[in-house]
Amino acid sequence: MIRDCRHQASGELLLTVRPQRSAPLLLEEEPLYQYVPESDEIGSHSNLLDGDALFTQSLLLLSDGLASGALLAQYELMYRKNPDLAITEARKPANAPKNRYRDISPYDCTRVSLVNSLTGDYINANYVNMEIPGGAVNRYIATQGPLASTTTDFWRMVQQESSHLLVMLTTVMESGRQKCHQYWPVTGEELQLAEGFSVRCLSEKPDETGSFVFREFVLKDKHEQRHIHHMQYLAWPDHCVPSDPNLFLEFTERVRAARNRTLLQEIEESLKQVRLMDADADADENGGLMRERKCAASNGATPEDETPVSTSVHQ
Repeated sequence: MIRDCRHQASGELLLTVRPQRSAPLLLEEEPLYQYVPESDEIGSHSNLLDGDALFTQSLLLLSDGLASGALLAQYELMYRKNPDLAITEARKPANAPKNRYRDISPYDCTRVSLVNSLTGDYINANYVNMEIPGGAVNRYIATQGPLASTTTDFWRMVQQESSHLLVMLTTVMESGRQKCHQYWPVTGEELQLAEGFSVRCLSEKPDETGSFVFREFVLKDKHEQRHIHHMQYLAWPDHCVPSDPNLFLEFTERVRAARNRTLLQEIEESLKQVRLMDADADADENGGLMRERKCAASNGATPEDETPVSTSVHQ
């Protein structure tokens, strides 16, 4: 065929290719960020890092990410809201006044639905599950700092979810601005929420550092009453980081200890336990506490240290 083209006037060789079938070309994109733990014995059981080694590797990765700027770039790629999850209940006209902020709303698929509320089933609160090593799951409820108009709904949720531990990560006032309604009474007094439904403050004890306050409540619902532990962290400024990370770590350890003390009580009452956390502003406080507890579990905490229960954190 090549010899024959020399006898043509143009001397050109024309090659026509007809594909038998068409198939899309799939290109597998390499991830922008990938963590590969170091190991000298790939393929053996020794390449599974223990808690201390994993903690060291995490710190090295964090240091490299900060130095290169990759960590900031990765953070900027994160979305504030999952575009695949709907937020419709929070935006209904009847529910909008129950939200402290317009840009912090629960997803429909993970929101807490109130059962016995006279004002509807909506409350600005999400179930949050976090798996930890050993197959256990820490279950939380993350909720906004209650408004004056949603205080009764907040306590309805505490009662409904059989919560015994409340973790508060904001102050009531900051820089002259209300961050959270004081949804509990002063020591020795009782707040009547509805007929047959009330909460009494038994005690209030500030920590010697001035960063924590611990309270004991009794929640009464008709003929039933529940003892509530309330732990408030005061040293987390709005839109910022904790003023002293060591104090925050100490606080999380106290939360863990309180969790263990209330576990038996919760198991006896119900198999459905919930830890309640509330915070304010941009929800960083809630996520910060839950991530710290997950890191602690990943770095050597035993299932006994991190019990698979749920906590409510309000912001």
